[in-house]
Amino acid sequence: MKISELIKEFDSVKSESFTKLSPKMKDAVKDMLGLVETDKSKENLLIKFNKAIDSVCEKYNVQKFEIEDFIDKVTSENMEK
Repeated sequence: MKISELIKEFDSVKSESFTKLSPKMKDAVKDMLGLVETDKSKENLLIKFNKAIDSVCEKYNVQKFEIEDFIDKVTSENMEK
């Protein structure tokens, strides 16, 4: 699944965790996923995610743990399905 498909899924399905986010956090998450998808470097996916998380934390003035908590919650939601 492409990252852009995940963004569309968040917009259309509205996962429980995503709907609970503030508008600023929703923008940060969307931006993070977009950065990962457009990163053409040869680095592995985890490094791309870490770089994207650092970037959006600075841009949106959010804490890294908030993004990481969101990722953990979405992962848990999807594993329960």
